[in-house]
Amino acid sequence: SRVFGIPVRQQKVQDQIDELARCIDDGRLADAKPLLDELAALLGEDDAKVVAARWELSMAERDDAAD
Repeated sequence: SRVFGIPVRQQKVQDQIDELARCIDDGRLADAKPLLDELAALLGEDDAKVVAARWELSMAERDDAAD
């Protein structure tokens, strides 16, 4: 199934990635963790988006702890 020429599954994953980024940017780290775990289950731990998001989340957690 496609929406605007994009497979629905790909769009759902992109929406989750976007929401995860918003959570991290907004400091909603507790909300980000389950989203990231769900993406990792879908894409695999070695997926570039998952690796990057884990790094971003760890940096945000470190910054949050320093405040």
